[in-house]
Amino acid sequence: MSILPLLHHRLRAEFVVETDLNLPEFKGIIWNRVFNQNLKQVICPFHHKRCQDCFLLSRCDYPKLLNNNTNPVLIKPPLIKDKKLERGKLFSADFILLPAAFKSLAYLLLALQRMGKIGIGENFQELGQFNLRHLSYWKNGNWQLLFTDEQGLFDHLPEAFLPQLPSSPITQLTIHLVTPLRLKHQGNVYQFSFNEFIHAIEQRIFNIKMVFPLPSKSRINTTVEELRWQKFSYYSSYQGCEISQGGLMGTVTWQGDLTPYLPWLQAGELLQIGHLIKFGLGWFELEF
Repeated sequence: MSILPLLHHRLRAEFVVETDLNLPEFKGIIWNRVFNQNLKQVICPFHHKRCQDCFLLSRCDYPKLLNNNTNPVLIKPPLIKDKKLERGKLFSADFILLPAAFKSLAYLLLALQRMGKIGIGENFQELGQFNLRHLSYWKNGNWQLLFTDEQGLFDHLPEAFLPQLPSSPITQLTIHLVTPLRLKHQGNVYQFSFNEFIHAIEQRIFNIKMVFPLPSKSRINTTVEELRWQKFSYYSSYQGCEISQGGLMGTVTWQGDLTPYLPWLQAGELLQIGHLIKFGLGWFELEF
């Protein structure tokens, strides 16, 4: 078992549209699904074989990278709201790599390139192509190039880093829900308390086999809560129809002695929380 804070790589892939893309407003589900399909194509020598039936299962990187519990590769889907992206349009997607995925950067790069060549489209129809222009990594407050379509992969590999804790005590912070959040407590998915939010992070951390003692509970007050229910739908090839879903979007501001909780909150910011993490849900950002 490891302890917080989380050692990780933060990557950003920048793309340019080659032929028009038609995508849903929330792009997480289709983006993550197509990325996972292409990742299997570049890793697996038996493309049509089920992982659980494969004699290479114990040594294969693919199931390790897409483990639904540990999620060592976290995909932050494109946030652009336009449903149609025309030729020449730039867009980006971020990735968080946990230690189990550090050695698989080349596979991720090949999967992104293949994904652009094969194409992507709403309901997997009218596939549009795009090209991976740059892959950058976050270091010392700046994005630094790791790959370009002209120069290829640079010799230096990024160093993993730890989240930095603020130097002064935190008595107020705001969370911004970047993608829909689905937390369920006693049947309620439409609101949550601070303790329920921390509990969701605790569950997420436990799933990736990390430990960190929770601080003793202190009184945390909600001062601002501006949440809305965001509906979205996606096509299920398994069920052969559209599936409707939803999650909370918006902001919540808390006040109190928040400093002891910061390692947990920063871990949740990286790992995403709640249901359907593998489709990009549960991504939030902190504002101190």
